[in-house]
Amino acid sequence: MYGGGKGIGPVTYSEPKCSHEGTTVVVVVPDTRIELYAASKTWAKEASYLVDFVIDCGAHIANGTTTAFVKAQGTLGPGEQEKITGLNDLIMQVPPIALLDWPDQGIPAGGAAFWLGLVNVLPDPGKVLVCCIGGHGRTGTCLASLLLVTQPGMTAKQVIDFVRARYCKHAIESLAQERYLCALAEQVRRLGKRAEALVLERARAAQETAVHEVPPALDGTVLLGGGGAGGGMGGGTKAKT
Repeated sequence: MYGGGKGIGPVTYSEPKCSHEGTTVVVVVPDTRIELYAASKTWAKEASYLVDFVIDCGAHIANGTTTAFVKAQGTLGPGEQEKITGLNDLIMQVPPIALLDWPDQGIPAGGAAFWLGLVNVLPDPGKVLVCCIGGHGRTGTCLASLLLVTQPGMTAKQVIDFVRARYCKHAIESLAQERYLCALAEQVRRLGKRAEALVLERARAAQETAVHEVPPALDGTVLLGGGGAGGGMGGGTKAKT
């Protein structure tokens, strides 16, 4: 068992508070182009607009979010209300949020299969924000879990030390969370080649997608097909996106 946790129960820190703003990459998930960021509740809402996907380990930041930013009021003529409220289509949209029902200081319900499944739905390439209330226990455990299932050769101690060194020394703050990571590491070890195969399969799929991606033209069209016998970039057919 890897020691060094804060124990189960509320934790009070007498040293200066750390600040997790969610604007610095903690780590890139191995064999992917998924960048993991982390934040406390204080910064999560603002940071969520800078990323492509959010893993909310406390189901906090999604409460009350809305895209109805512009509202029409007063006496308006025909069509004016629609024009005003139509501006909502032009504001920044909240990215997809995965809400995890995960108690403070506690552990998640899922095991290796869950974390591998979660990695599989994350945008690749993409920026992913992990958050909870303080940005320590659940956030740190989530970061460590994602690393364990995508880096089968690492031990729980190595992952815990890495997250604390790279992100915050208060990360993974309860003994229960440390024990969970030890159990998760054992699950991944028992999966052995199956876990490695799942990770490699996902990496290959991401590379193939990247190779076949066709960038949109400046006018919002996508070039379909190659240059053909006519050659050159003008040989394709345009389709509206």
